[in-house]
Amino acid sequence: RRSITLRLRSTGHPSIKSVLRTAVPPPQEVDDSRIILRAPRSIYMSLDRTAIMASCVAFVVALAFVPRLVVGTAQEMEQMLVPNLAEAHLLTDYVDSHGARCLDGSPPMVWVQRSQSTVEASRLKWYIHLQGGGWCLNEDDCVKRAYTVNNCYLGSSNVSCFNAHPMALKPFNKTMDFRDIPAVNNARWAGGLVVNNALTNPVSHDWNKVEVHYCDGGSYSGVNDTVGVVSLGNRTNVPIYYRGLRILEAVLDFLTTKQGMSTATTVLLGGDSAGGLGTFWHLDMFRAALPNAHVIGVPDSGYFIGSATKPSWPQNLQYMARMMNASRGLDQSCVAHSRQHNQDPYVECTLPENVTQHITTDLFVMNSRTDPTNVHITTSIDVGNVSAMLAYTRGFVASVEHVVLRRQHRDRPVHPESSAATPSAGARGAFITACAEHCGQWAQGQVLGVNGNLDDFNVTINRVTAPMALQVWMHSLSSNTQAAPSYWLQEAPYPCVHCCNGGSE
Repeated sequence: RRSITLRLRSTGHPSIKSVLRTAVPPPQEVDDSRIILRAPRSIYMSLDRTAIMASCVAFVVALAFVPRLVVGTAQEMEQMLVPNLAEAHLLTDYVDSHGARCLDGSPPMVWVQRSQSTVEASRLKWYIHLQGGGWCLNEDDCVKRAYTVNNCYLGSSNVSCFNAHPMALKPFNKTMDFRDIPAVNNARWAGGLVVNNALTNPVSHDWNKVEVHYCDGGSYSGVNDTVGVVSLGNRTNVPIYYRGLRILEAVLDFLTTKQGMSTATTVLLGGDSAGGLGTFWHLDMFRAALPNAHVIGVPDSGYFIGSATKPSWPQNLQYMARMMNASRGLDQSCVAHSRQHNQDPYVECTLPENVTQHITTDLFVMNSRTDPTNVHITTSIDVGNVSAMLAYTRGFVASVEHVVLRRQHRDRPVHPESSAATPSAGARGAFITACAEHCGQWAQGQVLGVNGNLDDFNVTINRVTAPMALQVWMHSLSSNTQAAPSYWLQEAPYPCVHCCNGGSE
């Protein structure tokens, strides 16, 4: 039912053909440079049968793993792509009912793609992505974010801000392809789970998909009902709003009451960068709001750990949360625990390594251990300093293994109170890469933008891509398969030249 033509840029690659010949059913060789493959249904349905999966996914691995393999020419590939369209909804009704506003006071916005799948089970499943884009960590930053022409897209829902953004590939339209929406750009920022390709995204390609526009500057956390009044150039009495949590509450109400998400059976909540941090903060809230659905968190590049080399990072995050009155916009189990122990929730419940200990919802963390953006934000390390980076990556992996996966680690001994904080914690999994890039490591083979500046990265760990790993892990949850893998770690020396492109060194 599904076939794809693969074209090699040049002939004489027997190793590639030997990999492709392991596919089931075997490929049809048209000539020396083209191969046609047909994907069997069992690739998506039989993950519990290891032998079948290993043979069936070989050609998918080749797509991500072999740099010399391309799908036709750029023009041919463009014609083969099925549009990945979503509709914009401006939540004007929620400005008064929920107090939901962007930084500049404009209404929140959400992009929705309703499933058109012929499979009923898929029409009851949702992927929600919290758009990322950094933070405004003080009042001046938030004013600039809301009102500076080339930057206001991340502080406003106004069309002029959308069109002025450098990542806007097309002018705003009520219906747009995910790839043309700035700071979403399909797989580059929103990740592989918004992609509608069954081969590269076997998890959610035909689900309902939601992209929450990021315009509050605080990882969707603010609950400050006081309207700030600031000056901007020659302008006075300029309003500024910190209403990030109210935006999320409005989105939840809109999706459940007007888009049918109240009948959802599965909901994946993800986000990239600042949206990834927001996933840690809000995951348990989503599960509480959707009691009849299996809710899973899939944060991407949002595990911003603290570092002794840069104490200003957690302090800035704490200042932002206080400024936005975000105590109700943080994980509430963590907030309650901190107050019970006479601790400051803004100190204890902003860094993801602290919050994760209190999350009770199933969680699968996607992150690079050498992400230069994370390193720059959270440390004072120069990424060119190999010894310092090696120490950082050891600490990062130790944090993931100890906090996320709840494993005892030689670099981070188990704290006697850590298990008590999460008596009913959900299942945990992780896909930790060595690709030195920020976000977009879901191996979708995306070619986009000027000079490929919006391409994604074809990362594999032991020939497994992130969507494949997530699918295996989710299948183990539904089938209660204890022996299934839950942790993929790309163990490669730093710097890794080929880790972003299917290699391991």
